[in-house]
Amino acid sequence: MIAAAKIASAPSGDHILSRESGIVRQKWLAPIVGGLRRVVQVARQLGPYAAIELLLPGGSLLAIALWLYRRRLARQARPFGPEACGG
Repeated sequence: MIAAAKIASAPSGDHILSRESGIVRQKWLAPIVGGLRRVVQVARQLGPYAAIELLLPGGSLLAIALWLYRRRLARQARPFGPEACGG
């Protein structure tokens, strides 16, 4: 029984294979994780609008109006044109 435990705990070349498969897994998962992050980001941005749309009567119109209003405010807050860059 002790001999079997020693054999099982003996180092083998499997750690090299598992490291390479981990690298392959990371390369494969990177686009998926990036896509999921983007989906979560969009869901967080649209969450309040979806809640308004679902909870209030006429919520679709109210949500669109609020989205347009906030979009206009964000656009006005951004500097634009060559004079904003100092040029």
